[in-house]
Amino acid sequence: LTIRYGVHFRVDLLVARLPARMQAAISAIVCLLMLSFEAVLIYFGTVVALSNMDQQSTSLEFPMGYAYAAIPVGGVLMLYETVRAFLATVRTGAATVAPDGVAPALVD
Repeated sequence: LTIRYGVHFRVDLLVARLPARMQAAISAIVCLLMLSFEAVLIYFGTVVALSNMDQQSTSLEFPMGYAYAAIPVGGVLMLYETVRAFLATVRTGAATVAPDGVAPALVD
C-alpha cells in the first residue's frame, strides 16, 4: 500500500527542489530500479521456497516452502504496484500519483 499511495520512505531533499519534469524523470528511474529489485526478489524467493518444500515444520508438520512462498508472492504484489506507479508517472508526468489521480506534494 505504501507504493500505491506514494508514502514509502524516501529522501527527497534535493529532488523536491528540482522542476516537475525532472522530478517525474527521477521518479521513473526509481521505479525502474524498484522493478529490478522486485524481479530479483521474486526469482530468488521462488528458489528458496521450492528448495524448502522438503523441510517440514516441527510443530505444524507442513512444508516450510509454503511459509517461504510469502517472499515471491509479496514481490509480485510489489511489482504490480510499482508498474502501476511507473505507468502513472509516465502518463501524467507527475512524480507520484495516488489512486485518485492526484499527485501529492513532495514538500509540505
